[in-house]
Amino acid sequence: MAKKKTPIMVTITEGRHATQPWTFSIDDVGPGPKVTVRERYTRMSSCKVGALRKLRATKGILIAGIYMHTSRWFVKDREVLFTVKATKKAKA
Repeated sequence: MAKKKTPIMVTITEGRHATQPWTFSIDDVGPGPKVTVRERYTRMSSCKVGALRKLRATKGILIAGIYMHTSRWFVKDREVLFTVKATKKAKA
């Protein structure tokens, strides 16, 4: 039986900036530190797209010489998983 490979974790975080609150960090496989990007995004969806572009992710996987299109995102043969850390802003 084949081992399941560890996925790449992308954490999308909401900050306190008014116009561009969203940033992301990538926790790749291995003991190295997380990669944090200094770019900020206005929407969570555009932040997700920026992370996928940084990773050069695709929506398919190559298995035994055959490219299979899937609904999940992959970098080479590792799946990309997203977590969101959003903070609710207190209204003054």
